[in-house]
Amino acid sequence: MSYTDDVKRSLFDATRSHWAEFSGFLRACGSFRDEQFIFWSKEATLARYFFAQLKAQGVRAKYLGKRGGYGSFPRHEVVLTEAKSYLLKLHVLDKQGELNATIPLEALEGEVTRRAYLRGLFLGSGSVSDPHRDYHLSFRVDGWLFAQSLMSLLLDYDISSSVRKAKRAHYVYIKSAEHISEVFALIGATKALLELEDIRIIKGVRADVNRSVNFETANIAKTIATSQRHLKCIEALSRRVGLLNLPENLAEVALLRLEYPEMSLAQIGERLEKPLSKSGVNHRMKRLMALCEEMGEEI
Repeated sequence: MSYTDDVKRSLFDATRSHWAEFSGFLRACGSFRDEQFIFWSKEATLARYFFAQLKAQGVRAKYLGKRGGYGSFPRHEVVLTEAKSYLLKLHVLDKQGELNATIPLEALEGEVTRRAYLRGLFLGSGSVSDPHRDYHLSFRVDGWLFAQSLMSLLLDYDISSSVRKAKRAHYVYIKSAEHISEVFALIGATKALLELEDIRIIKGVRADVNRSVNFETANIAKTIATSQRHLKCIEALSRRVGLLNLPENLAEVALLRLEYPEMSLAQIGERLEKPLSKSGVNHRMKRLMALCEEMGEEI
């Protein structure tokens, strides 16, 4: 079972039999076939739930069971007969009896209704990647106008989304973990929301640790490279003029660097007879490097 199925099953327990939830679900995964309205779901439990709810409301429906197999997409189908008036009542169809090209205005009236419609859309055509691997949530819709109205609804909650076309469908998708969390909160997927937040925290800690390790590694590499240049310079000065012939303050730093090549400039400064700051030691090392350059040594 996929992560999407897990989320939908947890969300299934939160369904509230709101008309807007039925409207969003049927609009997301329903279509006409031979003048009959058919809806489907990969999840058998979900298909049976909506089938039972529709039957309880007096809608003539027949559960067709699992359709598809090798080479096609397996799904559980339900066919509605003589259900036009019911679909008009749910605003799945427009006044001309066609599938509503956009989210109906009636589904946008009131916070409970908006959330229920969005929950129905997700149950019908939503998909979400396992957050351990990637952050990606999408709604599959069948028209550009409907995709735009869904993006507008999400934007009302400051949730940014994008749309891409694939064959005959459009996918409204979200790649921000924060915005996916907000969608979960809106549709009532509490369990998925808490799991996602836990994963985000763990990933954040790991990222901070990696950044810290990379920073320390870079600093160590820089220190080693600088130390090697210093040693090369001091060895050249030792051969050419002798370290004891250098000014006393420079000779002291040069001898300490030779003795402790692994130390940082700050640590060398602490070992001087008269301790110096890192910048003070660096200044003396620059003077030593300048002497090397004056003698034509390539450091």
